[in-house]
Amino acid sequence: MRGDDQVLPKLGGGKMAHRLGEVGTDGADEVKEVGWDEHELVTIHENYETQIRKYKNEIELLRNSSTVDTHHLESVERLTTELNETKRK
Repeated sequence: MRGDDQVLPKLGGGKMAHRLGEVGTDGADEVKEVGWDEHELVTIHENYETQIRKYKNEIELLRNSSTVDTHHLESVERLTTELNETKRK
């Protein structure tokens, strides 16, 4: 049974709330997680890949620069690592 009227206000609405807005068949106000469909997963993966490429290009430019801002370089390298780790999950 769909329970959008009961559950969505609790979740704040929006696409994610809609994806999670299932009420159990026993009528309890439990939220069941609904999996991502194939298209959404491909889009998410492509977005990760695009951002990782941008970070890698920026890292390369920073390393080849005559005036390297090491703090910025370390920050971009950290973001790239975190993004790669998140993508694997």
